[in-house]
Amino acid sequence: MHKLNNDDIADIAINAVNEMVSNGLIKNCTDTDDTDEFDVQDIIRETIAKILAERNPHLINLDDDDIKNLIE
Repeated sequence: MHKLNNDDIADIAINAVNEMVSNGLIKNCTDTDDTDEFDVQDIIRETIAKILAERNPHLINLDDDDIKNLIE
């Protein structure tokens, strides 16, 4: 079974933010200096990593340094 790594979790966050932009919940910041989309992506990524590490650590790659940084 594939354990989720930082890239996998980032893909989930990006897809979630893209859906929020499509639904008008977050403004589209493409080609702007606005970082709202990236800020929300980071929050989602960190939240997913922390919840998985706490509740289902067998699902994520705890040896991934980026994951370690997110959950500390």
